Amino acid sequence: RIVYRSAALAPAADFREVLGQADVVMLHAARAAKHFAALCDEAAVSRQDICIAAFSQIIANSAGEGWASAVVAPQPNDTALLSQVQRHFTTVTRDP
Repeated sequence: RIVYRSAALAPAADFREVLGQADVVMLHAARAAKHFAALCDEAAVSRQDICIAAFSQIIANSAGEGWASAVVAPQPNDTALLSQVQRHFTTVTRDP
């Protein structure tokens, strides 16, 4: 049995700036996805500017809608998630 504990923390003072520099935000749990979405909404950070990557579709759904894109791992592990993120960023067409 895998057991872990998580705690919701307040965002860092530079939360908005850090997100502005991030290419992707990786989400490993539904509770974390909900918390992250709430933090973005509270800080008035546009979801349309953020790509999320999740261990499962359930986790991605927990983050809600409106993200620039959502990448979902085919299996719930870091290797699969990182591979999907790499695939996404090497195949996505971006405006210059």
